[in-house]
Amino acid sequence: MPVSAVTVAIVLAQRFPLLSLAACLESLRVADREHGQACFIRKILTPDDAPVSSSSGVPIAPDIALADMPFAPVIIVLSSYKPEEACKPALLGWLRKHYRQGAVIGCVDTASYILAKARILGAHKVSVHRESISAYRELLADSVLLDQLFSSDDRIVSSAGGIATMDMMLGLIKRFHGTPLADRVAHVLNYRPLAADAKSAETSPDGMVARVERRLARLIELMQANIEQPADVAALCTMAEIPPATANRLFQRHFRTSPSRYYTRLRLERAHWLLGNSPLPVAEIAAKVGFAGASAFTRAYRRQFGKTPSKIRQAG
Repeated sequence: MPVSAVTVAIVLAQRFPLLSLAACLESLRVADREHGQACFIRKILTPDDAPVSSSSGVPIAPDIALADMPFAPVIIVLSSYKPEEACKPALLGWLRKHYRQGAVIGCVDTASYILAKARILGAHKVSVHRESISAYRELLADSVLLDQLFSSDDRIVSSAGGIATMDMMLGLIKRFHGTPLADRVAHVLNYRPLAADAKSAETSPDGMVARVERRLARLIELMQANIEQPADVAALCTMAEIPPATANRLFQRHFRTSPSRYYTRLRLERAHWLLGNSPLPVAEIAAKVGFAGASAFTRAYRRQFGKTPSKIRQAG
């Protein structure tokens, strides 16, 4: 039975994740093959119409300029490091225009930042890579950020990145051409999709533990919410209604560390993300993760990551 081909515009930011692009292209290619005709028309675009390179250095040239691209019912934006560099007025306006016209828009990894800057993310639920979620809770305060592998909220679909992008793509194939074709694509690609009841599986091991040990979930959430002005761990335990001795036992069991060291690690991971994805000076980053001075921050950071913050930033 003939079907109408759906145009999928894939927007690649500089340093886009190559594995996620492969998941997009291969799932759509196999869908065409298994249906016996073109189900999807794929077009590659970039924020400023120039070639870009993946985070692993593979260059890709756009198929068409943004201004020349007709309406696309599906748009997928891929980015990883420094998504703010992709927030060019032309791209943001183009995304807003297509969203107003009814397009389904997907974001992969850090591309939720780009959709938020285009003012189309709003209060939608969106999956974000676990390395970014803490920082994005501050940057994208109006949105509901999920520590999940993928999600679908009306016309906004999202993937935390990596191979989870395949689940997002299978959801899009199902939306436009039905479950049997999506199942066939997964079979051909030797991919086992997440079960329906596992759609919201957390991306982080911490989140998975929180599903099993509900007593930890509230305490971890409180730690994540108090990064810039760290609170006393005992006070957080009181707020989470968990005895400090119990918290220490559970953290040792699941993370092989104490609650205080886990809390420090969360703060340093936020700093690590800011070093790679913001122009903030090291001293300002230190303050944003609750360190009184740059020297104390540098010592803690080097213990965690093996290098000083300045060396990490110089390495790009």
